[in-house]
Amino acid sequence: MDKRMKLQIKFDGPFDFEKSLIRDQIPSYLFRRVGRTFVTCIEVLGEDIPIRLFSDLTFQILSREKVEKLKVDGMRSKLTYFFWPEFRLSELYEKLSRNEKFKQIIDGNYGMRPLRSYDLDFAIIVSILLQDVSDREIDKALSMISEIKWINGIQIFKVKRIRDLMENVEESKDFPTLYRWLRRMLDKKFDVETLWNKSTEKIVDFFQKCGVNRYNGELIALYGFGREDAFPIDEEIGNRFNQVFDTSWSLQEIYQFVKENFAGYCGAIWLYLRKWWK
Repeated sequence: MDKRMKLQIKFDGPFDFEKSLIRDQIPSYLFRRVGRTFVTCIEVLGEDIPIRLFSDLTFQILSREKVEKLKVDGMRSKLTYFFWPEFRLSELYEKLSRNEKFKQIIDGNYGMRPLRSYDLDFAIIVSILLQDVSDREIDKALSMISEIKWINGIQIFKVKRIRDLMENVEESKDFPTLYRWLRRMLDKKFDVETLWNKSTEKIVDFFQKCGVNRYNGELIALYGFGREDAFPIDEEIGNRFNQVFDTSWSLQEIYQFVKENFAGYCGAIWLYLRKWWK
């Protein structure tokens, strides 16, 4: 097996970066845990931004000195890179950002965050709305998924929770895909946490049966993080893996590599290769 690989991670906008990694470094280099959080470093506009990522998907920007002093897995460690997919919201953002109210929603939910859309409910809602919202329906979508709040005299548009939309599901009838998804959630008596506990395959199946064909692979991968689903290797996945990682491995070698080095993250790697790598 080739020991050196090029891992290319594509984010939207200024978040693209590329790293050459030694295969043996990948488990510790990408996935060092700090208690129940991850310490990671992302590159934004040429600058390395160290952050601490918490289990609820919020994060804290850290100084380099603070990161250097953190104990990681019982040892002192320098900046740790964490493989974290960006939600592909650029298509919707470009379509809707001309609307100032919608832009305020986006800014209010993840505006200055180096990695956008950590709000899982927001990501799900917007991901599904991608299929239904036209330019003429921007204001309608805006009023349906958000509410206005005033904080210190400043008007803030806050995105509703999925549970809020489920409680008022009939209000989403003008957006059929979202409506079907919410109805199915109600019929199954699911909430986000219930769905989270399903296997990656079942989550994908759930979305597809609701007619959500343009769901974000990143969203599903987010659900799959930490799971130990089987890695469904086939020729298509093998070819994409070898292109992404600049290798010429057999399917068995790829399978072993992913299982050994990515462990519970197999679902995310599979979806990266299957659904949204081009």
